[in-house]
Amino acid sequence: MIAATAPTIAGHAGRVAARRLAAEGVTRVFCVPGESYLPVLDGLHDEPGIEVVSARHEGGAAMMAVAHAKLTGTPGVCLVTRGPGATNASIGVHIAAQDAVPLVLLIGQVGTRELDREAFQEVDHRAVFGSLGRAAWQVEDPARLDEYLCRALTVACGDEPGPVCLALPQDVLFASVEAPAPRATTERWAPDVAGGALERVTDLLARSRRPVIIVGGSAWDDDARRGVVGWAERTGVPLVTSFRHQDLIDHTSPAFAGTLGSGAWPGLGDAVRSADLVCFIGTRPDAGSTGGETLLRPDPGQRTVHVHPSAGVLARHHRADVTVQCAGDRFAAALAGRELATDHRAWGAHLRAGYLAGLDEHLWWDRVSARDLIRTLSDELPDDAIISCGAGDYTQALHRYYSFRSYPSLLATQSGSMGFGLPAAIAAQLAAPGRLAVAIAGDGCFQMTAQELATAAQHRLSIIVVVINNERFGTIRRHQDDHFPGRVIATSLENPDFVSLALAHGGWGATVGSPDEFRGALREAMTRDGLCLIELRTTS
Repeated sequence: MIAATAPTIAGHAGRVAARRLAAEGVTRVFCVPGESYLPVLDGLHDEPGIEVVSARHEGGAAMMAVAHAKLTGTPGVCLVTRGPGATNASIGVHIAAQDAVPLVLLIGQVGTRELDREAFQEVDHRAVFGSLGRAAWQVEDPARLDEYLCRALTVACGDEPGPVCLALPQDVLFASVEAPAPRATTERWAPDVAGGALERVTDLLARSRRPVIIVGGSAWDDDARRGVVGWAERTGVPLVTSFRHQDLIDHTSPAFAGTLGSGAWPGLGDAVRSADLVCFIGTRPDAGSTGGETLLRPDPGQRTVHVHPSAGVLARHHRADVTVQCAGDRFAAALAGRELATDHRAWGAHLRAGYLAGLDEHLWWDRVSARDLIRTLSDELPDDAIISCGAGDYTQALHRYYSFRSYPSLLATQSGSMGFGLPAAIAAQLAAPGRLAVAIAGDGCFQMTAQELATAAQHRLSIIVVVINNERFGTIRRHQDDHFPGRVIATSLENPDFVSLALAHGGWGATVGSPDEFRGALREAMTRDGLCLIELRTTS
């Protein structure tokens, strides 16, 4: 018998990189082109299953890749050139690290003979990104390019997902190779729940009187998510979402008791502090959710459980009475099959009532009814609309007042990065063209990545951008007024005409001055194809 000949790939090494991405199921990459990695782009030219999206700034490209990963549960891939291109993309690397999102950043690099000689645009990318990402490597042998790409994708999708940066010297990519055609690596599985751990947590829930379950993390299985909601509705155990993961739980469910972090309803923090059992499932008990751990009491009156797939995460955060190394959605699915001897419905109803009452209260800083603005969005948008945002006081209103009813439907960062909303909406519309994508931004936030309007226009995307314009960096001004009243400096903005900016990109726009006017403009935007921008002008 004659052995079958394994398929091979010949040509420059950039073809190997492109074939590896295709073999791993990558369907879209985001980039700003650079001469340092042209062979990879040339290889992608022969991969019809991979769409190449060229952004206007590397920061925008990296944010798009992060949003793509958040929405699809697959690794985001971003390609940038050496030096300034890579450092521009670092904001996306930081977001991916803080949000535990799988991201692979491929960086063109100077040739190997030029390394360490202060070559044009040379940067030691391993040193720069080593502290930002899960790993940072440099490929100096064309024969090992495929190996390093496999490693990068595996680590990025590990038990604590995050960014991996891979520097690709120009001569390595141009080198001629003949190698086996890449094939998909083995399937990756997250740790499953052990029976003893499930029994222990179920027992703690049954013996508690005021339990709270805090869910978070990314890429939850939908059946598991629905299952734990049904279980919570039966048992009365209240479900709270961690910072910027509020779309995990349908807000119309009686089990939903609010979301932690900025914009939480008054009293939620006290409710968590008074709980005798706090269970974190799939999320980290980080500062954004716990107020710097002020919500957790270091005394025997409050027990804590932490469920997370990463042993490293379990080790470095707040002490827990029980730690379970398991994927959050798998643990939730197993928990949904258990019944509790204790009825927690009165306690759960108490927290639910607090959440509902908070929907009628204005945020203390709100003088233009951000509540009504966000409620209008919640009332008018379809249940499966995808909302994206950056950072600023306006996000507090979104976190409290918007009623999320599907998953995934929120693209936001735990890192507090401004400018994320527009790139995320672009990635959302590309990944889910049948769903409406809406980006919400303050005027300062929007202008961090406003140039990506051109990317949206080039791809003929139908997205709605809402710009809340108060002519200032609002959050910083608020803190400035608190610490140095009457001494305003650097926080005022003189803005362009945002509607004219939308028109210049072939879109439609409207300027409004009240939530009532906003409702009409939103309805008009929802009837239109293409780019739409609504500017709400306010003075607060």
